[in-house]
Amino acid sequence: SVLAVALQLVWSRAAARLAARARHAERRADTLLTHFAMANRHANDIVLLIDSQQRIVEVNPVAVEAYGCSREELIGSSLADLRGDDPVERARVPEQFAAALAGSTRFETVHRRRDGSRFPVEVSSRRFESDGHTYVQSIVRDISARKHAENALRESEERFRSTFEQAAVGIAHVAPDGTWLRVNGKLCHILGYERDELLARTFQDVTFPDDLDEDLGQVQAVLAGRIENYSMQKRYIRKDRRVVWARLSVSLVRTPGGQPDYFISVVEDISDQMAQEAAIRRLADDRAGLVERLQRQFSGMPFGCAVMDARMRVIDVNPAFERIFGWTRDEILAAEDALGLIVPPDVRRDLDPDLADAAATGSSVHRINENMTRDG
Repeated sequence: SVLAVALQLVWSRAAARLAARARHAERRADTLLTHFAMANRHANDIVLLIDSQQRIVEVNPVAVEAYGCSREELIGSSLADLRGDDPVERARVPEQFAAALAGSTRFETVHRRRDGSRFPVEVSSRRFESDGHTYVQSIVRDISARKHAENALRESEERFRSTFEQAAVGIAHVAPDGTWLRVNGKLCHILGYERDELLARTFQDVTFPDDLDEDLGQVQAVLAGRIENYSMQKRYIRKDRRVVWARLSVSLVRTPGGQPDYFISVVEDISDQMAQEAAIRRLADDRAGLVERLQRQFSGMPFGCAVMDARMRVIDVNPAFERIFGWTRDEILAAEDALGLIVPPDVRRDLDPDLADAAATGSSVHRINENMTRDG
């Protein structure tokens, strides 16, 4: 019939138009994918082409290698699939994709490889239009090396902070003008200030006035490059106005350009050591004074007196001893057997055992016997 022929004609033309549109869409898609492939073939990062339904429509060779999947396995998968089974990361996908559709976005997340291993990535996504269709292109950079470096730096900073704070000596970073930049708890304890109080001061403020010029001179020598570091003993004035002795060691940290950046100062409290040294000096002075007084008494005795060591050698005689026996002090001290000059041999036979016993036991010997003078 005529109607059937007309309907067949309309259907044929409609089918032809649909087929033409499909071929045109396919050519546009092929063109888009061709341009994508050409543009990203040599990219160093993962590049993904994503449609408005969050489905991957194309990937570059780096993506295939990075995820350990074939191109066919990646195409058609969703963005959430790249996050693995982490519910927190998967829940963030819609918000992050919406930000990309609004223009562009950049964020960090974690992606999963085919073998289940995970790696940190930085994603830069932007929206673009092609033949009336909306796409998002995402450049995904593997930041494993950067994260490793950041973690290593963080661990290093933690170790430094722990060493800085738990050191048994005071440690500070000091600006070239003397301002405290950083101080540890031990230094605050040594100087008696709270951390904030000390950071509001300079090292000049807490240095004993008589020691300041020497310290500043050393600082200038380091800044001028004449010396690399210095050490000195100096006094500080605590917050409670007490004076504390310290051993100071200072070195300079310079910028990469060679300019002075800050000083590292190590402050060791040596107040107890200085007090002990002062006590030893007083004791030595007292001992010297005592020896001098005893020497005067020894020399002024009206009777002869000789001093012997444990081996019965005469090591000193007083002037009265010289007058009584006629020998000079130098002659007696130089003699091989000084006792032989003044004690007869028959008396020595009885005297020597008594002297040896007294030397061994610390006892005394009291004897009355005849002795010899120089003239016999």
